[in-house]
Amino acid sequence: MVNQAGFSKVQVLNAVTIGTIVTTALTPVAGTLADCVGRKPLYLGGAVAIMAFAFPYFAMLDSGLFSANVRDTGVTVGCQMGAALAGSTAPLVATWMLDAFNNSSTPIAISIIACGIISLACIALLGETKGTELKAGRS
Repeated sequence: MVNQAGFSKVQVLNAVTIGTIVTTALTPVAGTLADCVGRKPLYLGGAVAIMAFAFPYFAMLDSGLFSANVRDTGVTVGCQMGAALAGSTAPLVATWMLDAFNNSSTPIAISIIACGIISLACIALLGETKGTELKAGRS
């Protein structure tokens, strides 16, 4: 971000720090929400949101909404979200797909949707734990 988007190191570190604080603060909120509405509906909503945002995200990148000097930053954010959600190989696979498909983001968006479909199938197989006492550890 420092080289591509023109931010200073202090600005980048501040942004990362703020992001970490927000994530830390919202983790118990998400846990409370999961306790109220159930883990399954919350996970379902997240999977659907990721699927719904797959093509619009790349459309924003491709539309010129991001100027050339910050476009790499936008792609990096997407790769980092992918890494956080799908594991450390997501950026490597996305980079390979861009190379293999002539810089088209369509295969990447389709793979994000495919992961969402797999998530929805797994959610369908899970039982809901809302209202049940969860054990702290295995006995």
